[in-house]
Amino acid sequence: MNERLQDRLTIVGHIGYDVYIVSNDRVYVRPAGSAYNAACGVLAVRGECAVIASLSPSMNRTYLEKLPARR
Repeated sequence: MNERLQDRLTIVGHIGYDVYIVSNDRVYVRPAGSAYNAACGVLAVRGECAVIASLSPSMNRTYLEKLPARR
């Protein structure tokens, strides 16, 4: 990926949850949403991006630890 383009990549979207009902007594929840999924894809190819996202009030912020912050 072109380094200059990589520095300018900004992802805008939503971060929320996908919920899967596996059985009567088992529910699987994972972070998801357009911004989260796109950022994880960029990280998977060792890219960098900035994320601007809306979060639901009930969002568990620990899920965001997967997206490293660059300060």
